[in-house]
Amino acid sequence: MEESNRRRIKLAIPVRVRGMTSENKYFDEQVETVWIGSEVIVIRLQSLLDLDTEVHLMSLRTNVGAAFRTIWLNTQPVDGFRVIGLELVESEGDLWATDLPNPPPETEDVIIQTWLECLRCHQKDKIPLPEVPREFIGAGLVVERNCGRCKATTAWGFTQPAALPEEFAGPTSPAQAGELAQSASGAGAKYREEQRRKGRAPLRMPIKVIKRVYGSELADVGETINISRSGVYFRTLKIYEVGETVHVLLPYKEGDIAIPVPAKVVRRDQLKEPPEKGVALHFQR
Repeated sequence: MEESNRRRIKLAIPVRVRGMTSENKYFDEQVETVWIGSEVIVIRLQSLLDLDTEVHLMSLRTNVGAAFRTIWLNTQPVDGFRVIGLELVESEGDLWATDLPNPPPETEDVIIQTWLECLRCHQKDKIPLPEVPREFIGAGLVVERNCGRCKATTAWGFTQPAALPEEFAGPTSPAQAGELAQSASGAGAKYREEQRRKGRAPLRMPIKVIKRVYGSELADVGETINISRSGVYFRTLKIYEVGETVHVLLPYKEGDIAIPVPAKVVRRDQLKEPPEKGVALHFQR
């Protein structure tokens, strides 16, 4: 992971987080940040999320929102909350309204290597985790990594081999940390770019969104920006509220008979061409 992305500080800022849980249910929680970095932050949520889940986060100090996605989490709750690592996808402005200070050298995390197990093929490997603060590495940790055996990106969970080397999950020396940081930088950047693109097809096609307002149905015909298996992102001039339920016809062709698919609004962005907005919908199937 790039050095700039490893810069993070402990800072509790009140935020509002909205999105879909691993059970496909809408959630809306007001919590505080635990760690803040330039691109990766750590929060605690009561809701359980899946990896690569996109959420909308708003700073309650600045009222600026941003889209984040889950890159790691610990599934074991502590006092009813689970720790989640989020990576910035797109911000609507200056989210924190502050420059991140350089943490004192003695508080900077050194990169540590941790035994992980691919949850698909069960092979084990010792892997550096520059994106996870050391205090959250342990039982219940789940991250995404490329699996050479599965030939795919899969979920990997924390594991503890029977014969554990003494250096397991321990801090590296400064020289080793430098070597790991250099190797993780290129691989991490490539991995993040692949994950941003994964599952999202930049397709433009007509879409019809039907919403109910004061008992009446209003139809909004627009164009998609990208499409995934679980949702769609489209441009519109209409106003949508995060959390409201709509029905979608995609692809839409006037005169065709089709069954609308229910969906929930999970994000709303201001596009570069005002007054157009970008609206993200998550299908409710």
